[in-house]
Formats: sequence, structure tokens, C-alpha cells
Amino acid sequence: MKPIIVNANNAEKIKEVIDQAQSRARERIIVVEDVFAACRYMSSKINDSWNVSKVALEGTAVSIDLHARNFPNAYRGQPESTHFSLLFRRGQWRLTAVYRHYVRREGHIYDFDFSESAKDAIFANAKMMKF
Repeated sequence: MKPIIVNANNAEKIKEVIDQAQSRARERIIVVEDVFAACRYMSSKINDSWNVSKVALEGTAVSIDLHARNFPNAYRGQPESTHFSLLFRRGQWRLTAVYRHYVRREGHIYDFDFSESAKDAIFANAKMMKF
């Protein structure tokens, strides 16, 4: 799949990709607004809380499972949910993949793969934190 810039102009393209990935799914599905909301949340969290610049984020990838939760052991089979992957390139989040996979454990909604410059910025800011 060719990366799609996550913005309102590409909402229809994103919807088509999502619909294709979850064509037979009925539970634990996502919609276009979920992708937009995840991008807004990550941008605010990374820029405001972690104080990482957009330049440092270049090349950072994240895989997201909005339905991550624990299931009882008595649950038959392994439930699946729709996951999506984003890549930060040229100052914007880009949708790189939408797929169905096993539900992650609770608390593992976002799986970041930070670029080296983003890691350096996070560690530099962590040294300055006051507790």
C-alpha cells in the first residue's frame, strides 16, 4: 500500500483502505475518525508532553490497536481487531497499513518505533525533568 497522508482531503482514500481491510469483520473495527483522532492525540502527546520537535520525529513509526484489552482464558479462540500503522514523514502522519491481527493486551494500544533523533530528544528531555 502506498502511504496516504492523514488529512481531510484524503478521508475517502483512507475509508476505502479501511473498508478493504475489514471487509468481513463485524467486531473491533475502526472508522476514519479513529485514525484522525489517533494522529491528533499522538501529536499533542509527543509535542507537548515529551517536548519532541517535528524535525526529530522524522521517520518515527507507530502501530495502533485501539481495541487492546485483556480477554478471559475461557474465551474460545483469539479475537482479532483492526490495527493500523502510521509513519511520520515530512511533518505529517501517513497511513502505511491497515490490517486485522490478534488483539493486543490492555495498555498496549500504541507501539512506537522512534527514530534515533526522536530517542535522543526524549532522553535529553528526561534528563531535565524535575521530580
